[in-house]
Amino acid sequence: MADQPLLSALCSICNNNPPKYRCPGCAARTCSLPCYKRHQQRAQCDGKRDPSRYVKKNQLATAAGIDHDYNFIAGIERGLDKVDRLMEESSIGAVERSTKMPGRNSNFEKRMQEAGVVVDRAPAGMSRERNNHTRMANIKSKKSKHLIWTVEWIFEDERRQLGELSENVALSEAYRCLVKQPPHPSKKRKLDPEVPATSSNQQSDQQDPTAEPKDVQLKSEPTEQSGPLQHSGAPSETRALPPEEGSTRSYDLSRQPGKPYFYLVKPHTSSDRRVLAPLTADAQLSTCLQNRVVLEFPTIQILSTPPESLPPTFQLEFDYLEQARKEQVELEQLLASVKPPPDGMPIDGDVKPETGTTSVADLDDKKILEVLRRDLGTRF
Repeated sequence: MADQPLLSALCSICNNNPPKYRCPGCAARTCSLPCYKRHQQRAQCDGKRDPSRYVKKNQLATAAGIDHDYNFIAGIERGLDKVDRLMEESSIGAVERSTKMPGRNSNFEKRMQEAGVVVDRAPAGMSRERNNHTRMANIKSKKSKHLIWTVEWIFEDERRQLGELSENVALSEAYRCLVKQPPHPSKKRKLDPEVPATSSNQQSDQQDPTAEPKDVQLKSEPTEQSGPLQHSGAPSETRALPPEEGSTRSYDLSRQPGKPYFYLVKPHTSSDRRVLAPLTADAQLSTCLQNRVVLEFPTIQILSTPPESLPPTFQLEFDYLEQARKEQVELEQLLASVKPPPDGMPIDGDVKPETGTTSVADLDDKKILEVLRRDLGTRF
């Protein structure tokens, strides 16, 4: 009798084996899955841990306590993602997308065709498609109608920033409005994350009467280098958060030395480098986008180096097209140098072509070249 274990040390269901598992909901100890199922039926337990249950202070800073908190936060994120997916797949998401992106026969698409811009649409639900707020300006006069583009600015430190820019505004003017954005607060003074940083923008607009605050609106996109930003419903309001802990980098754009050079990023390239097309700083955005292809909205690279001395991670559009043309010429020469086998010669050396089938000699060289071009999918 002394060797027999106590009932409290055995499974609470079968009382035969030592327990191996603990119920997350009521902490009942069981030895196997069948016993756990019987426990759920008897006690009407759902087996889910109550996140509002009291936890002792000495149990918070443990592996189990941290794991519980992480699972609770991850569950909230999964629920939000599930709601977003359901909205995109349901009729609500379809109505929002149809309102956001008018049809091809609408005035919006006609204005895009008049501007000479080819817009490649990203798949629905992608981040670039959701961030695209390009639209027609809400002006009653038809003569004053113009496009307000969503523009992605990329700086030399690879920090990205989204903004809204009228097609009638020059790039230099847009950059001046960009550098007027207030820098992140210093360590001595911390901003409340819930206070929008719009007062300094209004003050700078009063100092410069040439600025167009309604057409040039900027908001930061959270990246790995920069801290997150919170946005309100209006796209013109930008809420700044303090910089991340341990970050020593300052993003005061007004301190960037030298004259800025603007480049349009070319999408859909086969190069491992970023292909850039030089832009004129005093040119309007509508002029810069003529006969250009953009992915949802234009992406503009800002560098301090001229086109003649680009860093090795970038490539000019002219050099990229010239390299592609040379590769195409080499391919055509290679195909021209290949001679078809003589008539009657077996294709594989053993099997002769059947009667009534087309031999290699009967094929047209131009047709072969056309098929190869189609398979390679080279675009110029």
